Amino acid sequence: MPKKNDSEKVVDKGWDKGLTEDVNAIELYTNTLIWMLSVIFGVFFGGVLQVLNFIKIKNIKGAVITTFYSIIYIGIQLIIINYIRNNYPEMSQNIFYVNFILSGIGATGLFFIRQQMFPNDLQYRAKSSIVPLIASLGISIALFYLS
Repeated sequence: MPKKNDSEKVVDKGWDKGLTEDVNAIELYTNTLIWMLSVIFGVFFGGVLQVLNFIKIKNIKGAVITTFYSIIYIGIQLIIINYIRNNYPEMSQNIFYVNFILSGIGATGLFFIRQQMFPNDLQYRAKSSIVPLIASLGISIALFYLS
């Protein structure tokens, strides 16, 4: 059996099956990054990255399903948050925690979509997380001050 070059070594990263250090592999955002952004900043941010991944691997069906899921989930999340604010004013101060839990549930949905729609045998390397982190933080700060 031929020995793999160090640059082709597959890294076992749990959620990120297929993650490799091969410089010739396609660059995609990791599932871990998508999940973290979804939980911290909301399903919108993780959904955008997941859609970009699906588009890059030419899986339009995965991109469409992720887009519809994200839009529907964000709508449901807003309805739940508004319902709590209007009907349980004493919980309004803790709405951050409710939003955090709902984002975690939404992130789990994105994870399951990726597990079902992403090719199991695809080897990819991690795309830089700097731009998505800065964009998510900037947009979140702007929305905070606008609301």
